[in-house]
Amino acid sequence: MKKAQIIAVFLLLVFSLACSRKKEETTAVGEVKVPGKTERATEEAPLIEPALVIAGVNFYPDKPYGHKPIQARPRLETEVEEFTVYTFRWFVNSEEVEGLPGPDLPAAAFKKHDWVHCMVKARVGEAESAWYKSNLIRILNSPPLIEELPPPDFNLPGTFRYQVKAHDEDGDELTYVLLSPLDLGIVLDPESGLLTWSITPELLPKLEDQTISIRFEVRDEDGDSHKTELLLDFYARESPEES
Repeated sequence: MKKAQIIAVFLLLVFSLACSRKKEETTAVGEVKVPGKTERATEEAPLIEPALVIAGVNFYPDKPYGHKPIQARPRLETEVEEFTVYTFRWFVNSEEVEGLPGPDLPAAAFKKHDWVHCMVKARVGEAESAWYKSNLIRILNSPPLIEELPPPDFNLPGTFRYQVKAHDEDGDELTYVLLSPLDLGIVLDPESGLLTWSITPELLPKLEDQTISIRFEVRDEDGDSHKTELLLDFYARESPEES
């Protein structure tokens, strides 16, 4: 009877040892089994750097005209501390402008009403983004500008002459239009911009002690315009009999 008990105890120990070894063999990969504690392995998987992704491109100025260069300013989805190198490709009316890998498109490369866009790629160290295509922007018309000049001296009665000077950055032909007054005999040549006014003795009583505002505008080929006024002071002027 004692011999049978000894055999039973021996078999029980063998079974317990086998179960213990089986449990250790089935421990999850990456974990180390130690008495009373389970810990993560000290060796970690290598970190994978996130890919560079361009989120968008801003243009400066945001309202481009045909006489000013355009600058592209890309934005990354995730900011990086390292120095970022950008490479650009510029397109005007869907045709690539060769030799411009930088962020600036010179004004000589486009004109009003053209469509412009760019493609850009970012690189940080060995990491590189895919090419990103920007939105299309349209080049706006530049309105004409009038040079503000003081009126010359003139005699009364006599003929007043004033040359309106204006320019257009797009090189458009300009048209000069008199707006007011239209009932005093003032004439503005629509092509040359020469303003003339024959001030007769009969007209002088209507002008005495007044400031006359001559309003006119200059229009370009797109219909954009610049308006201004010329002020003529008829106060304290001597009549021919008093001079």
